[in-house]
Amino acid sequence: MSTNIIERSLVGESLEVRESAEGRRVCGIAAPFNKRFDTGDYVEEFARGAFAKSIADRGDKIPLLEGHRQDAMPLGRAIHLEERTDGLYAEFLISRTGRGEEALQLARDSVMHSFSVGFVPVRDTRHKTSDGRPLVVRDEVKLHHVGLISEVPAYDDARVLAVRQEYDPDNAQIAPRLSVWRGRLYGLDGGVLTRGALRAHDTEVRRGTWDGGANVRRADSPSDEAYYSRIFAWLDPDADPTVKSSYGFPHHEVSGDGTPGAAILDALAAGVAALNGARGGTDIDDAGRRGIWRHLAHHYAELDMEAPPLR
Repeated sequence: MSTNIIERSLVGESLEVRESAEGRRVCGIAAPFNKRFDTGDYVEEFARGAFAKSIADRGDKIPLLEGHRQDAMPLGRAIHLEERTDGLYAEFLISRTGRGEEALQLARDSVMHSFSVGFVPVRDTRHKTSDGRPLVVRDEVKLHHVGLISEVPAYDDARVLAVRQEYDPDNAQIAPRLSVWRGRLYGLDGGVLTRGALRAHDTEVRRGTWDGGANVRRADSPSDEAYYSRIFAWLDPDADPTVKSSYGFPHHEVSGDGTPGAAILDALAAGVAALNGARGGTDIDDAGRRGIWRHLAHHYAELDMEAPPLR
């Protein structure tokens, strides 16, 4: 089974925000069944039943993201997933956060108009279309997340019954408060948070013993932020970014020749524990602690695990 997350964007015919005492929800068809999408290399469609195992295993844990940004906290989570004759029906509870409020308003204003699913293929059936193109039928997929987006959709027949879209959080006209916040945090090149916490990246995550000191000793120095961001989760904003002593919260193993490798679960756990005060804790400010936690939580999610909460 591939571990690469595939993303497909879906358009909605109508949008509404549903608000009640139970909370603010967005709902609709997340992925249509038996509708074909041309990926360029092949034609794809979802078969009914493709999401059944995901629903059974973690139907109430599917996050709703800003697009496919796994380095940011989710906008909400699924509270109901159901396979219907026309596709995967989903309801998401939007969290009462500043970003959640902004996303809801953008949906009310019809700025957000499409949505997207991120999934990992599990079982496919291969066919040919009438004109000889490869046809891949997704018989089973592992649903990883759903994103709110505003880009051109892949499946024109997906029907949104409530709210479901993405906006560009760095666009000052669409999301002024969020774009200012992100602009202060994220560097323009290298994907590095200029205020300390490093942006998470997709990587192998595995269980195993962890020796932080030994792995840090094997890391090259001097080097650059792109290299160190594959080992650490924190860069001291006042230190020299070309030396490894400026970085903290290591959680990737490093080979004998200095090559960064997989993130290690025990290192992730140790990192979250340190953020919460273990081993003397840390003097990093709250914004930095939250950024480090998001980085480590991203890797937890790659094992379908939830990170311990930040306290």
